[in-house]
Amino acid sequence: VTRLRVRSITKAIRLHEKIVVQAIRVNPEKGYVDVSKKDISDSASASHKNTFIKNYTVHRILVSAAARVGHDPQDVLEKVAWPLHRSKAGAYATLESIKRNPNALDEYLKELPEKLRDLIIEAVKSTFEESKAHIELEISAECFTEEGVDTIRDVLMRGKEFGMATEPQMAISIHSKSAPEYRVWVDTVDRDAGAQKLMDCFCLLYTSPSPRDS
Repeated sequence: VTRLRVRSITKAIRLHEKIVVQAIRVNPEKGYVDVSKKDISDSASASHKNTFIKNYTVHRILVSAAARVGHDPQDVLEKVAWPLHRSKAGAYATLESIKRNPNALDEYLKELPEKLRDLIIEAVKSTFEESKAHIELEISAECFTEEGVDTIRDVLMRGKEFGMATEPQMAISIHSKSAPEYRVWVDTVDRDAGAQKLMDCFCLLYTSPSPRDS
């Protein structure tokens, strides 16, 4: 971290402090790694941090699966992780591709016991499962006619039905927050399409008359 003589290590780095360093030399015989925190740009730091997170994800999946069945983690890393990293797509991208190609890992897992293969595939699917975005807006609905409650209900139901009646189909939920406030939301893997769907629904609620008036 520093070539200067310091009386206390806290002068160079503090406990629990996170810093980005660059590995300069590795001595496998003594187990030493020389690192430097100089000349590291913000862009390079962000890029390598992202690479580290992806590689650590691959490492965690394989080592955790091996530990669950009592298999040697080093053996799994040599037979699976190393070939994955040498592949054209890379380890992380290959694991992620299992969403589109369920057999993407068959070539790399063929030397492992069946139970371990199943655990790895299960962990990969769980890790890369598409998470849904929750998109929500709040609206205010008031009607001062004699049929006010029924009118509001009819209009809100029209908005709810709009979700599945138009493309792309999405289930729109509408719940009362505290009259006259209502929550309108969708849960979807496509954030942009979900946001547009809610805006279209809002426009429909705002402009369409009650079915009782038609």
